[in-house]
Amino acid sequence: MTHKKIKVIIADDHDLFRDGLRHLLEADNELELCAESCNGRELVELACRHKPDVILTDLLMPEMDAIGAIKELYTTFSRDSLKIAVISTFDSDALIVQALMGGAIGYISKTARRPDIVEAVKSVYKGDPYYCRSTDSRLKHLISASAFNPYKNTKQPPFTDVERE
Repeated sequence: MTHKKIKVIIADDHDLFRDGLRHLLEADNELELCAESCNGRELVELACRHKPDVILTDLLMPEMDAIGAIKELYTTFSRDSLKIAVISTFDSDALIVQALMGGAIGYISKTARRPDIVEAVKSVYKGDPYYCRSTDSRLKHLISASAFNPYKNTKQPPFTDVERE
């Protein structure tokens, strides 16, 4: 029985880094690299054409950054049909939270180990959030304090009459 490969698009404005990601992803038999982009505008166009399962994108790129691309992609795709993870050297709290609030469900540092990047793609594909080990505890704090926190605005059940007494 053959398994469906996870279709991935990578987006990064640095050719050398994209080359490394391509080789890393192509070495895994569960992943299929369907396109590469060097800017956010091209990323949106390629995603519409190839309909990937996962996008792995740099945060800051020419023509359109990842945050703008993510927002535009989610006007076309549902969050169930397209999963996005951000990979970046930038460790800016504000940028990371903006990407997550925009719809990314993963953040990976470009200093992550190679197996962590493959693990991140597979985790995000399943709909599970993935945060780089080096930023995990800081991200948990940032997310809990941000509007991205899915539990922040949930209403507590009202007290019953007995509980009020």
